[in-house]
Amino acid sequence: MDALKKTLSDLRIDYLDLFLIHWPIATKFVPFLPNRRGFDADYDPWNTEVDYEVSLHETWSAMQDCVRAGLVRSIGVSNFNVQLLHEISSQSAIPPAVNQVESHPYLSQPGLLAYCEKRNVQMMAYSPLGSPGTVGAAEPRLFDDHVIRDISAQHNRTTAQVCLRWNLQRGVGVIPKSANVERIQQNIDLQFDLTAEDMARMNGLDRHHRFLRPQEWGGFAHIAAFD
Repeated sequence: MDALKKTLSDLRIDYLDLFLIHWPIATKFVPFLPNRRGFDADYDPWNTEVDYEVSLHETWSAMQDCVRAGLVRSIGVSNFNVQLLHEISSQSAIPPAVNQVESHPYLSQPGLLAYCEKRNVQMMAYSPLGSPGTVGAAEPRLFDDHVIRDISAQHNRTTAQVCLRWNLQRGVGVIPKSANVERIQQNIDLQFDLTAEDMARMNGLDRHHRFLRPQEWGGFAHIAAFD
């Protein structure tokens, strides 16, 4: 709870609307000065070290305490599969309100979405456009997909708008990211409908491809978190 209180102090607000567990794997505590805004200049958030002594239930219990203390209104998780989400949801007084995961036409995760709907958990998509600004040259690119480009042309919309609209029509919230004012406006302007045929074609693009693979990163390099 001390870490949350520091976040609130840094942001200069009294509570958060939503607070998430970022990964279903605990990392070791990073010391901080509670009365200082921000962190030291040499603090590296990616220099993670897994803590094998902390369980998900221990972390979720602390999350529920944050709600009871009035510091956050809703709590949720991120990067949880069906099994982990079921484990948390079935043994909690306050179940997760949100599960934020990578989701786009190349990684649609229909089974996870069905479970979230069954348990009244809002599935939220990060990287809903396939991280076009960060993927390597060898990665597939959503915006070059001929099916998405064809549907975009039929609706006189951008490929990004079609990808976002597809997830919205599935009941999945989206969190697109852009620093371009025109693209930000386009990402908001989603007042159009894809046809049932469009949705079927988009659904058929799933290739179980993750653009964000923590098992290839620093502290998580030896843990296949999504297998």
